Amino acid sequence: MKNITLFSSATRLLFCAICLALLSPSPASAQSADDYLNQAWKAEPNSKEQFDLFMKAAELGNAKAQLEVGYCYRFSRGVAEDFYEAFKWFKKSADQGNAEGLFRVAQAYDDGRGVQQDYKMAEKYYLSAAYKEYGDAYFHLGLLYKYVLKNKNEAIYWYKKYVDYTYAESGEPCPTSLESLRELG
Repeated sequence: MKNITLFSSATRLLFCAICLALLSPSPASAQSADDYLNQAWKAEPNSKEQFDLFMKAAELGNAKAQLEVGYCYRFSRGVAEDFYEAFKWFKKSADQGNAEGLFRVAQAYDDGRGVQQDYKMAEKYYLSAAYKEYGDAYFHLGLLYKYVLKNKNEAIYWYKKYVDYTYAESGEPCPTSLESLRELG
């Protein structure tokens, strides 16, 4: 008995190529994470539409969009407040080296919002943000070392860094940091 072949190899290959072409988005319809992020900035602030656009960009791996999704969850912007979800998206941004994402993860560990409070993890992430010259991390490290980890020398070091940072940014040092330095001697 002879085998009956419905399609030749070439026909099957052509059929597969056509199916892939039909299932793949066309270059004209495919949007990048940056496109979604730009659309989000143009949308009504704090709206569900803006959140959805941030989410599309975040799901495509954009670290800034991941940070924004975290803010949406943290501050109830277009979506219900959810500290766990906020932490998850801040962490995704931090994992890509985003300095602000690192800082927000540190704050979550410091406050115990969305994750179990862990001062050592807060220190780790604050330090990572500080090494990327994220100024607010300097101040929070000063607070952490002064009040929680009880390391006077480190507290002085980080408060001084924050004073220098704010002076370079605004022409005036941070009065709170100056007062903290005076208290520490």
